[in-house]
Amino acid sequence: MYNVIYCEFLKIKKSHFYLSLIFIVSILPIGITLLASKGNSLRNGINYIFLIEQASFNFLTIPLSTLIAAYIFTREFSFKTMSNLFCYPASKLKIFFSKLVFITFLIAGLIFFQLFLALLLGNLFNHVELTSSLLLVYLKLNLYHILCLYAILPIAILIALLCKNSIVPFIYSAVVCICNSYMSFFIPMANKNTLGYAFKNNCDYIPTYFPIKILSNCFNFSEGKVSSIIPNAVLLNTTNVVASFTVFAAGTTLCCLYYCKCEVK
Repeated sequence: MYNVIYCEFLKIKKSHFYLSLIFIVSILPIGITLLASKGNSLRNGINYIFLIEQASFNFLTIPLSTLIAAYIFTREFSFKTMSNLFCYPASKLKIFFSKLVFITFLIAGLIFFQLFLALLLGNLFNHVELTSSLLLVYLKLNLYHILCLYAILPIAILIALLCKNSIVPFIYSAVVCICNSYMSFFIPMANKNTLGYAFKNNCDYIPTYFPIKILSNCFNFSEGKVSSIIPNAVLLNTTNVVASFTVFAAGTTLCCLYYCKCEVK
């Protein structure tokens, strides 16, 4: 399996796709740092980090992880190299899980790179007061975020395998982001709005919403604005974990069945 993972690394290195990914995840920290340097409220460290994480969790990481998964799995169809791929001295299942492992490492690397770039720029421009306890909270938040992305990753992979392109999976990720935005808007009005109440009661069973939920569970809010961070927050409850594991297991099983049965053309 190690050799197959290494082959995936060489493929993405040769295509320079990783440079585009690094550029994409660098946009938010650099852009918000430039805004913070103007002397506004973003010079508050908690506001600064929250805004970066909010924009990332809401609009960046789900499309980005979907794009990565679709690119890794469909490039063999696009470049007509699938028959060569299956000539490797490895089973289809081993090839599939090697790609999956490589994708998980790549996603984790990009998210942690974005976090440390944000913290580095924040310290350089004197608007982030970083302590060891805060660093642990940020690491915990992003680790949970990565696990939430992994839970729904097989959905994107399955769509990519069925469609054999990156466009439909990206549309799926855009729809997820739009739905998450609507849910983020309605859930705070749960006591005033029937739709908000319905979303609040069912969000524990929707893994695509969990990246947004863990962010809201990690911060205290006052009058619609972030006021403080919660060091010992419970980011996901048991129901969330079970739902995530179920979606991941079911999605991975379907992906494996299709990948093993698909014909090479």
